[in-house]
Amino acid sequence: LEKNVDRSQSITHVTGRKLDFVIIGVLSVALLMFALDKFVWSVNGGRVTAGSLEKSVAVLPFVNRSASAENVFFVDGIHDDVLMQLHKISSIDKVIASRSTERYRNTDLTNPEIGAELGVATILEGSVQRAGDRVRIAVRLFDVSRDEYLWAENFDHELTTRNVFDIQSEIATAIATQLRLTLTVDEAARLSAFPTDNLEAYDAYLLGRQSLKSRKLEDLQAAEGYFRRAIELDPDFALAYVGIADMKNVQAVFTTVSTMQYLDGYDTVAGLIDDSAAMARRALELDDQSGEAYASLGYNIYQAFYVGGRADADVETADSYFTKAVELAPNSADVHRWYAQLLINALPGGRDAALAHAERAASLDPLSVINLVMLADTYRAAGRYAEALDSLDKARELDPSFDAERIIRAIVLVDTDRYAEAIAIAHDVLDAVSDSGFLAVLTSRNHFQLGDTSEATRLMMLARASDNPSAVGLVEFIGHVNQGRLEDARRLLTDGTVSRGWCSACYGEYAMALVRREDPEALLRFVEEHAPELISEERPRIYLRDRSMVAATAWALRETGQSSKAAVLIEAGLQFARQESVFMVSAMEAYLHSIAGEYQFAAEALARTVEGGWRNRLALESNPFLAPIRSHPEFITAAAVVRADIAAQNAWLAEREASGELPSLPELN
Repeated sequence: LEKNVDRSQSITHVTGRKLDFVIIGVLSVALLMFALDKFVWSVNGGRVTAGSLEKSVAVLPFVNRSASAENVFFVDGIHDDVLMQLHKISSIDKVIASRSTERYRNTDLTNPEIGAELGVATILEGSVQRAGDRVRIAVRLFDVSRDEYLWAENFDHELTTRNVFDIQSEIATAIATQLRLTLTVDEAARLSAFPTDNLEAYDAYLLGRQSLKSRKLEDLQAAEGYFRRAIELDPDFALAYVGIADMKNVQAVFTTVSTMQYLDGYDTVAGLIDDSAAMARRALELDDQSGEAYASLGYNIYQAFYVGGRADADVETADSYFTKAVELAPNSADVHRWYAQLLINALPGGRDAALAHAERAASLDPLSVINLVMLADTYRAAGRYAEALDSLDKARELDPSFDAERIIRAIVLVDTDRYAEAIAIAHDVLDAVSDSGFLAVLTSRNHFQLGDTSEATRLMMLARASDNPSAVGLVEFIGHVNQGRLEDARRLLTDGTVSRGWCSACYGEYAMALVRREDPEALLRFVEEHAPELISEERPRIYLRDRSMVAATAWALRETGQSSKAAVLIEAGLQFARQESVFMVSAMEAYLHSIAGEYQFAAEALARTVEGGWRNRLALESNPFLAPIRSHPEFITAAAVVRADIAAQNAWLAEREASGELPSLPELN
């Protein structure tokens, strides 16, 4: 019990002796425990299982016992490094990430209560005292089910990096021992490694990592300065290079969803991606056992492909990097979340694996809003909309003001053609979100679908007047396409002003504009540049991001006399459409059958699509591939259903406006 533990002494020899006396008793109940483990405690869905409950740990924020509050960065850094050590142990089922445990800093909850909320069997508490050239780290491991401490240790050493890393390794190894885990030879070697012997460089690295957490502009700039200082002091400090790579990856992400203000010193997102890759590769040259470096490089390639729109990005290599990262850091929530993004957006057939990794990330970081939102976005991309909304509900409970949750919620509703509900969300949050430009464009599209062109146009003007260059570029792109200025539209796609990552449909819209212009040669040149996998292989690969270009490409191949290649792409597209249960590809089957001249099949496919909830009025009325079937009875019936639903959505909105339930949208200046 805790009262029996002398805080200044190790109790390892005592607990070891007690185990000698009770081992026969343990063996006598082993069969019973196995039965409970196998048949009683198991829970589906990647959450708590008996195994994960027995071999799981949450490391609470360490307490700063130093005289100076300035040492908080050091204390939090030690905490994070202990987590990084635990991430390396494959036989542990769950290590809760720091974003979730941060909520328990200075909490009044008891350890059993925390353990129940996080679904873990053990909790590690700790404190750090830094004074002059000495460091004192005290840790205790708590057993949730037994409501007692399993192990406690005090480490009092001269403050050197080797001593700090040795302490972290010893803590991780002791936890593994208490949880009866088996370390592989490689894991033991990785736990005993130390990344730098320069204490000043280590301090700079910890300051950089703490600055990186906030994602704010000034903190990102500060983080880069700290990481570069660490490298200046120790040019072989691999993790400092990973820090810069991650910082630039974060900047690249923000350019696709925010104001591009993070592009300090860069003209395009491509420069950030290239510099991030260079830093991650340098880290791997210095340490080829760094799971963090493999994950950073894998995510970098993903961004080059999905955000930067580079057709030559080697996503298969990125897949191998993430596989290695999971092997080296199996309990890192960030690794699993990033891997899920690659799988769902960049690799054909990656949906199931993406969901597994996104769910794993959420289980490792259950109180992290960003993980719940990314899980929701993965469910959305996989067509599991109810689960996406459920995950968003959980995120909203944790942080009702989180911008990304509301924007992803609106996208889920748009993806399911629930335009009126998405508009209602925009009314609620368009004034509140820090970046309203993108949401204004999205809401404008919804009004177009409902036939309200005046409000749609007003919202486009609102987006054009926003501070978000990406939203402004998107409005310009839409204007160029609508006015037939296709070269100007293409320029915005090519130079990255309109990002592939958040407007892959824009590439499809440009392709369809070329269809309407009846210019198949130009369309194929465009596809060759941006989606060569559709036409350059015997068995075309169809990525989710290319979904809106498939039908147009098949049409262009047929129009240029390449009937056999068109037939192959049509068959691949049909298989893709049948496998993907998402609204985003739900009409593809009808389009492809029509291009192939199979008009009855096309009409029947459209009828099934509408029966499943598809309500894309604009495509129904203007898509040229549906023109040959507009007189078919199935089309006429389907069109009536769509128009009736659109009328009902308009009526629903009108009722809410009349009752005052919808706040007014922002006015133009």
